[in-house]
Amino acid sequence: MRKFFVLLRKEVAELLTRQIVIPMLAMILLFAALGKVLSVQKRAPHPVEPLRVLDLDRSALSERSLGALRTAGFRLVQDRSADRAGALGASSRLTLPLLVIPEGFQDRIMESQRAEIELYAVFRGLNIRSLAAMGQVARSVQTVNADMSRFAIGRAAGGASADLLRSPVSGREFVVLGGVVENLPIAQVMGLVQSQTYLFPVLIFLAIMFSAQMVAMSIVSEKENKTLEILLSSPIDRRALVLAKLTASALVALALTAAYMIGLRSFMGAIAGDALAQANAAARTALVHLGLQLTPAGGFLIGLSLLFGILCALAIAMVLGMLADDVKSAPAATTPLTIVLLTAYLLPLFVDMDASPAALRWTLLAIPFTHAFLAPQNVMLGKFALVALGIAYQAAVFAVFVFVTTRLFAGEALLTLKFDMRAWLRGRRAGAPRPGEAS
Repeated sequence: MRKFFVLLRKEVAELLTRQIVIPMLAMILLFAALGKVLSVQKRAPHPVEPLRVLDLDRSALSERSLGALRTAGFRLVQDRSADRAGALGASSRLTLPLLVIPEGFQDRIMESQRAEIELYAVFRGLNIRSLAAMGQVARSVQTVNADMSRFAIGRAAGGASADLLRSPVSGREFVVLGGVVENLPIAQVMGLVQSQTYLFPVLIFLAIMFSAQMVAMSIVSEKENKTLEILLSSPIDRRALVLAKLTASALVALALTAAYMIGLRSFMGAIAGDALAQANAAARTALVHLGLQLTPAGGFLIGLSLLFGILCALAIAMVLGMLADDVKSAPAATTPLTIVLLTAYLLPLFVDMDASPAALRWTLLAIPFTHAFLAPQNVMLGKFALVALGIAYQAAVFAVFVFVTTRLFAGEALLTLKFDMRAWLRGRRAGAPRPGEAS
């Protein structure tokens, strides 16, 4: 056992180098800082985009429309030009969007005909903030349309409540999840579920990818530096050597992933917002009753599924890393793992596992990483048995690959096992069998 811990200490020291830690810490701090800036920007009051208005109708209804815009929060700037050409021709004023109420606006509405207004949006930039400002400007047409709709309905109904006639039915929304019924806005629940089910898979994907790349590079660098030959010639149990490498990689990957999750959580929280924090006390209680707030038990199951997903990736990456001759060829050797991982990550986001064809469903479930990606959804839906079965399956896959890795380490094939891509391509062009070999 003492030899195992000596090996474990050695492997952790080799993996936890400045070249790995410093870039990861820099990225974590960057995400945390960006999240803080975005959070402050989100809470800060945004200045209202001025809207330049050219009223060519100069009627009672056009004045009413301008009043509706002011009530809706628009900051109007009157344009005194005689016509559109004058308003558009003033280059100094083209920095502001322009709303034109043409002649005959009131006459057409009074004659029960559809009137038009013109909106000229000025894009001063193509960043998110500028696009959001133009989206607010585009809302001006909807504001005028809603006010004129109330006027026309009230006029036709002889003074009856226009708001009642436009919306005679009000709805109460209920959410049913796992047999629990709660009176909640559907949009609020969707926002919370999306932030959870989209955020967790991203973090899981990054954790597994980072872990797999790390262990593959460790094996390849030891082969390239000839230190693996020294290890294999020493009186050390090969199983202890394999487990030490896997344990060290898992510990380092989990530590860095935990720190990475903190930074990314801050960044994503500033963008998506926290539905529980925005909800009132009654809504928070209802969300908890629905099971949409992770309990310690649910978080433990998700973490356990993530842990075994990482261990499966480590064991597979260790086998694939043995096929690479040098550090440059390591990414190519781990390409099959990357493809399988992307499949397990992307398809469950777009495919309903319950309604998909059986062949597709079982293919996805045969990939051990799929269970880690589905764990947050299953925990929220109360399907704890499925999460437990997934963890058991991941543990079985991990055990199989540990056995394969141990057998490879037991012989001398590890030092000569390789896959030459150029020779493979030449052989395929000549119609020869694949030249992957273990001599």
